[in-house]
Amino acid sequence: MSKVIYKNVPEDIKTQLKDEINKINDNQNPENLYNNIVNSTGTVGVISNLFELPFGLVMKIRELNKLV
Repeated sequence: MSKVIYKNVPEDIKTQLKDEINKINDNQNPENLYNNIVNSTGTVGVISNLFELPFGLVMKIRELNKLV
């Protein structure tokens, strides 16, 4: 299974990741968060709860990588 690397992710998803990181005042790199979501196992709901992210954002990332 090939995963979409961060540099090839659509800008709207990158922006959403940055916005979510800024909301919680974290200094995490958006690329690391993206990779953590892609490499996590479980349902979209579980992953969104785990990372405290909107369901829709996690769904977009998982669909982009054909993990849904």
